[in-house]
Amino acid sequence: MTASNPRPRTPFLVLAAVFAVGFLSLLPLLPPGPVPATASADGFSAERARAHIERIAERPRPSGSKGAADTRDYLITELTDLGLEAEVRTATVERDLTFTPHVVGNVANVHAVLPGTGDGGRVLLVAHYDSVPIGPGATDDGMGVAILLEVARALTEGPAPHNDVEFLFTDAEESGQLGARAFTLDSGVAGDPDRTVVLNMEARGTKGPALMFEAGDRAGAFVPALSGYTPFAGSFSDGVYRVLPNNTDFTVFSEAGYTGMNFAVVGGSARYDTPLDDLDGLDERSFQDMGNTALSATNALAGEDLALVEGGDVTYLTVFGVLVHYPSGLAYALGALAAVSTIAALWFARSRGLVTLAETLVTAVGYTVPLFASAVLGWAAWWLGTSARPHFSNFPFGDTYRPAPVVAGLVLLTLVVCWWWAGRVRRRRGAPALLAGAVVWFGALAAVLTALAPEAGYLFTWPALAGAAGLGLAARTEEESPYRPVLLAGAALVSMVLFPPVVALLFPTVGLALAPVALVVLVLALLPLMPHFGLGFGRRGAGVATAAVATAAAVLVAVGIVADGVDEEHPAQFNLHYVYDDDTGRAVWLSPNAAGSPWLDQYVTGEAEDVEDTFPALYLPEGYRSGPAPLVPLPVPGAEVVDSRDLGEGLREVRVRLTAGGERTTVLSLYAKIGADRLERVTVDGVSLATAVNRPSTATEWNWGFHFVAPGDGVDLVMVVRGGEELPLRLLAYTADVPQDALGGPRPATVTWSAGGFGRGVAATTSGV
Repeated sequence: MTASNPRPRTPFLVLAAVFAVGFLSLLPLLPPGPVPATASADGFSAERARAHIERIAERPRPSGSKGAADTRDYLITELTDLGLEAEVRTATVERDLTFTPHVVGNVANVHAVLPGTGDGGRVLLVAHYDSVPIGPGATDDGMGVAILLEVARALTEGPAPHNDVEFLFTDAEESGQLGARAFTLDSGVAGDPDRTVVLNMEARGTKGPALMFEAGDRAGAFVPALSGYTPFAGSFSDGVYRVLPNNTDFTVFSEAGYTGMNFAVVGGSARYDTPLDDLDGLDERSFQDMGNTALSATNALAGEDLALVEGGDVTYLTVFGVLVHYPSGLAYALGALAAVSTIAALWFARSRGLVTLAETLVTAVGYTVPLFASAVLGWAAWWLGTSARPHFSNFPFGDTYRPAPVVAGLVLLTLVVCWWWAGRVRRRRGAPALLAGAVVWFGALAAVLTALAPEAGYLFTWPALAGAAGLGLAARTEEESPYRPVLLAGAALVSMVLFPPVVALLFPTVGLALAPVALVVLVLALLPLMPHFGLGFGRRGAGVATAAVATAAAVLVAVGIVADGVDEEHPAQFNLHYVYDDDTGRAVWLSPNAAGSPWLDQYVTGEAEDVEDTFPALYLPEGYRSGPAPLVPLPVPGAEVVDSRDLGEGLREVRVRLTAGGERTTVLSLYAKIGADRLERVTVDGVSLATAVNRPSTATEWNWGFHFVAPGDGVDLVMVVRGGEELPLRLLAYTADVPQDALGGPRPATVTWSAGGFGRGVAATTSGV
């Protein structure tokens, strides 16, 4: 009796323990409550720092605007009042992005220094003070700016640090990270990259836990500084971030040889980079979490010499909120051990009659069924969502205002699919075969990732090692042993430690539009649990339970889609350009959004068409819908030839003064039809630009160009052109919003602008040199 009674209860206890571990692994993702302004002066208080965001996020502050200038003045005043050496450093810089027009601009960085008492290096905290043209940027990056100011205040309350601590508020991050580029080229402040740790504060959303999502080279020298207050960190995110089309100031620092860490929040992307990124959308818990992280890491790094030369690459992760890190060499060794252990465990289990090679391979291949089914579920949910709620497709980051019910329903549906599939396989082939198939997957993925992306290998290495050990030990037990389910659960326990936070953060990172990605990772996390799915149920009971949960999950998805409608707090987002062509004297509305919204459809009535030949910056494969627009005043760019002279050998030098049309212009763009070799040299306000075609994929003749950020009164352009025929130029001036007069009235409260683009008002003209 003592041997038989625990047997039926064991599977339930094992599953309960495994899921409890998974739940506990998610708890560290909950940000702390905000600390009041009355808290200790040497600590970080979100309530105290909020005053800075209230001041700088009153309105948009794109580079070159009045809002940006006022923010600069505010920063200098605050830093000076703290007793820091603060200054504004201006420059004209260029960033050459691959296969896209050059980005050039006038930038004004704010830089301050808190001198240290030693000579052990420096800690450089970075946040950008500009915002997108259409939004106040309370989170992106008002939160980062306020964090730097509050950290500076807290540091001045105690003794001077050992290392210098510098605060850099960059300009024009939103337009191509020009401020960071200017800093790295500025010999007066750039300093020695080998003695600098950069801590960059960013936002890729408006809420959620603080993440350290990217670490530079030699991470072993500075990642341990997160131990004092640990945000969620996992070196796997380095690999994920590299494949996403995102850049931050940290990208520029890395390109220039600096190292350090990149921090952000990623939840709530529906409000990100829109007019809704305001104080009402600021989550003070996220603010407190980021601030605690920044201050703790700064204190740790500023307190001792930075031995960056000795720092090697590391694998790092957080386990129940505790930072774990080990050298990359050990990661390679563990990856190899996982692969060898997998083979050895499978051989031993086969030799003991626990599994056969055939059933192991069939089961391993069979895991593609739940993997594929989960991807289909994610795709179907987004298709249903965009069909029932067409405005879903207008969220550029693929996430809605209230995605939680849909995500919960998809997770439950995925669990149901895995439970149903695993139950059928278990009845045919047994639980050991399911574990053996899972170990094959984890062992193979551990080997592949360790070879290709060692920073991400740990996600599969540790479950593979636990699974191989469990499979080998299970092969030594009797079939009826009450310990066998426990041994088969080792990989499941490890998987539930590592994967739930990753899956929870993948959903807001990739959005509902790419929910299949997160769901596939979820299924991979569940592979080691599947030997226990369905145990203890009869077929009839399992069928009833499965059907009930599946129905509830489907209802949850449907209710989530229906409830995520449009109202004043959750307005529909649209991309609408007011575009004026000075050559024809006509104005039109242009929008990439599909028909279906009565408000938008009153402005854009035509079918989608290609407008790139007329407005080179406005290109989308699906084209733009258009409609006639009334004429209203808009800054019109201009090009005046100041001088032209023959240089001989078929070359001529042309000096041109480009004008932006007024202070409302945030960006001035120029496009040229250069053919294969028309341009010999180009300088813009003294900055040399590459002359090769930089728009190779365009279907038009406008195959070279540049954007100039914050053009001010104008830009001096010098071009050395080959050949005597005129070189056509197309100029575009962008303003920060659609002209109110052209709309014929204020936007409804249920409508706002979506993220993306330089601006919403565009004036174009053609010239030649």
